[in-house]
Amino acid sequence: LWWIQGNIHPKAHWDEASLPYLLKSDVDWEKYTERTDFFNVHGNWEWIDGNVCVYELPLGPHGTCSRAIERLISSKDPEMMLVSLGDSRTRVGGRGKEADESFVPFDKPEINSNGREGPNS
Repeated sequence: LWWIQGNIHPKAHWDEASLPYLLKSDVDWEKYTERTDFFNVHGNWEWIDGNVCVYELPLGPHGTCSRAIERLISSKDPEMMLVSLGDSRTRVGGRGKEADESFVPFDKPEINSNGREGPNS
């Protein structure tokens, strides 16, 4: 149901699942990005060679820890030499990932806005 309706069914027994969990096979990159955007599950799913795997469940403790780490990193950078990009999706070869938080040096050139590799992507 998570792939189809975008919700975690209460009877799905995710607490018994081992991660990463294969959610859907034979999915192209465009469909994967469409679904993650539509259901707002950024950072929970990973795309590997056409397979969509759940590698993180959307639970409160993870978000709390993630924000605390981001604040700690930012507090250690008083000169603002790092810029937080928030979560950012990247694709390299047959893999697609989305980090909870990404940092780049302040004067670094912008990344590809579509998250794909190569100059013509």
